Amino acid sequence: MSQHKQHAWYLHAFAMIAAQSLVSTAAMAQDTPVDLGKVDVVQQAANTSVTKQNKATEQYQSYDPVDSGMSVISQGAINQSSEGGIDTTELLKTLPFVQMDNDRNDVSQENMQSIRPTGFSIAGGNYYDNNIQIDGVSATSMMDTTRGDSRDFREAYGQTSQTLYVNPNLLGNVVVLDSNISARYGNFTGGVVNFELRQPRREFGFDVSASMQNDSMQHYKLDEKFKEDAEDNPPPEFTRYNTDFSVDLPITDDLFLLLSYSRAESKVTYQMAEAYAGTEFTNSDISENFLLKGLYEYSEAITAEAQLIYSPYSNEHQQPNSINSLSLNDSDGLSGFIAVNGIGELLNWHVKASFNKSQLDRDWDGDRFQWPSASEYANWCTSTNCVEGGLGDLQQSQTDYNFELSADMPLWQGTFSFGSELSYTKASRSRDTTYYYYTARNMARLGVSELVCPENDLACKDNDTLLIRRLDYSGFDADVSLNRQGLWAEYQKNIGNVDVRGGLRLSHESYLDNYNLAPRLNVAWQFLPETYLTLGANRYYGNNTLANAIRAKYPDSFTYTRGVNDNGDVTDWQLRTHTKNPLSTLEPDLNTPYSDEYTAAITLPTWLDGSFRVKGILRQHRDQFVTEFSDSYRVDTETGTSPVRDSRFTNKGETDYRGLALEWTGHYRNHQFNANVTWSKTTTNGNTENYYSALDTDKDDSTFVYYAGEVISMSQLYNIEGLQNYAAPIRASVGWASNWFDDALLTNLKLDYRGEYKSITDSGDDIDFNGTEYDIYAEENLKASTTVNFNVKYRVFEHNNQNMMLTVKIKNLLDSNPHSGTSSSNPYQKGRSFWIGVDYHY
Repeated sequence: MSQHKQHAWYLHAFAMIAAQSLVSTAAMAQDTPVDLGKVDVVQQAANTSVTKQNKATEQYQSYDPVDSGMSVISQGAINQSSEGGIDTTELLKTLPFVQMDNDRNDVSQENMQSIRPTGFSIAGGNYYDNNIQIDGVSATSMMDTTRGDSRDFREAYGQTSQTLYVNPNLLGNVVVLDSNISARYGNFTGGVVNFELRQPRREFGFDVSASMQNDSMQHYKLDEKFKEDAEDNPPPEFTRYNTDFSVDLPITDDLFLLLSYSRAESKVTYQMAEAYAGTEFTNSDISENFLLKGLYEYSEAITAEAQLIYSPYSNEHQQPNSINSLSLNDSDGLSGFIAVNGIGELLNWHVKASFNKSQLDRDWDGDRFQWPSASEYANWCTSTNCVEGGLGDLQQSQTDYNFELSADMPLWQGTFSFGSELSYTKASRSRDTTYYYYTARNMARLGVSELVCPENDLACKDNDTLLIRRLDYSGFDADVSLNRQGLWAEYQKNIGNVDVRGGLRLSHESYLDNYNLAPRLNVAWQFLPETYLTLGANRYYGNNTLANAIRAKYPDSFTYTRGVNDNGDVTDWQLRTHTKNPLSTLEPDLNTPYSDEYTAAITLPTWLDGSFRVKGILRQHRDQFVTEFSDSYRVDTETGTSPVRDSRFTNKGETDYRGLALEWTGHYRNHQFNANVTWSKTTTNGNTENYYSALDTDKDDSTFVYYAGEVISMSQLYNIEGLQNYAAPIRASVGWASNWFDDALLTNLKLDYRGEYKSITDSGDDIDFNGTEYDIYAEENLKASTTVNFNVKYRVFEHNNQNMMLTVKIKNLLDSNPHSGTSSSNPYQKGRSFWIGVDYHY
């Protein structure tokens, strides 16, 4: 049975099981009546009408004095302010404590081709340290998302921190928690993002939408210093399409279904390197979503819900400096859950069972050959070394099963909430066969008059070329599993004008075998009418990465060499080096990374029925995973050959984050306004960017450089500089949404500002200071940028229950330079661009 047929069978089987489970649950509930459960499901379903979407909506909603870290991007805001394409994480960039990947505006063929979500950081956490959920089901990758270079022989290309992608048109709300996070949430040191899909509507209807963009609708910015590089490096030609279809089916008065299909595709024109004839070729990405969602309202007290999402993603990648090396990367996400909610006078409860499976397959024909250009065979290339072939097939998967139970009840004139979670994760990466990489150290004849190639030897060409060095990367099957348990409890009570919420979360996982207790405390004091001071102190423990557990099971690497005898006969391969996997003998003896947080906020009412808030967050990320290498190389005692430099994960990584934000929202008639400005600083020891960044604290403290008129250590320099990506020091956002002419015209204007970066780099010069030579480090500024986005939706047709809207989305309306950083190989930045689309609703 093929992979896609298997997934189709899974869809059918799950749908049948979900339907049977709903009926069974309803029957049991009838025998044991309780009051109501979680009403969020019912409320959201009632609020997803198309009419509501055609009202002006603020960019995000916030200002809860108790949940001071919660922001909600509503369905209306998603519908009106999305920038085109299917990147759901772009919706987060207007929030004050969220930082986006600064490289997203670089113009390269790979960037224009990718339609995957953008990486993001919350409150100084790494981009892989967030708890990402889709309708409360984890979609967070536990694999290594820091690597995945297209030239890596053991790592998958194009991985992100999300295992499942959804289309923005399916969203009902996006809930973001950046601080003061309840004890019911765990497995993060950044923040929590829950993409809530919309509920089925009560009446029959369907929606169809389509949109597109191509290179004629994208203007590019070019700095003068890159002008010469750009002459032989034109901007990419591309096309992007999005299509969506969804239908709401009220099966009975109590059972409602939502079915949806969406597809996004990108096609980009590439050019082979000049040494490889410079011919053009096309690569593409395709992202699809299949959704089946059901809501059953058994009574006013009981609701049940089931959902299944299948999200395949395919990517083509052909390197421009090699031939016969097209890589096909298919990643599939399959997720589902069954949930039952109830509310009663004495107890409200929620039960959910879910699973999430992601799989990535790389189809890349090996082996790889590096031919000398003087070879008669390599007449298709003029480079010194001519590359042919791929890096071998690869398979990767992660499967999560989760069961959760939560409840809340009145207690001592307050509310007591509690819950538990059980989860099992299995992750694997494998290659079925050994992959070979052949290289030549010199021309093959090696002083002989005739070369006789062994039969079926692909690395030998008669009378021409012999490749004499071979790297063997053995096939492998690395799999690990992980059990996690979590218990939490929380109590909230009003004491006069003070609202106090305190909680504890106890968690354990089987790989590191650590028990972690995370206290959470939040106090909101209404010291004036509708004016609050909120203080919080919380600890969060991170999500475990299984990257090192997988890498520890990689096989050793071997290098072989051969030659030619006087008769021209090729000699047998001889083992030259045997490199052991330095992680294979290491046991996990690590603490779980954690983050201690202190936050304060003042919230007060303002003019235009608005709210104003000043909020500060201090985060101390500790016990972070980083890589340490030994100071010296050793000879492997088992093989006596290859020198080895040991490396290992340690808990010596540290990140400090300080952030302060001013936020305001208000409305006037048919206009909604948002504005915020955020100052932040993020520093790490050694400027480590991820858990594979090498840390050498002794060297950083003992190596001195000259900067700003004085001699300082490298560690002091890192503290001055701060991180460069996901860490803009000043950010601001202003939004204005309006609806006009009886909701026939909707406009959304948004301004985003990113302050100037100061990057500190080695100038290349030296200075003699008090008789000692020091490298001179100097500032290099990355200019500030301001971008204005403008979306227009116009209703061109309306009759009874039907309407059609035309959409134009203009990103970077003023055609400013985003200054995200460029290189000589990718000298362009994204200027003004357009998306056009049409939406039809019945």
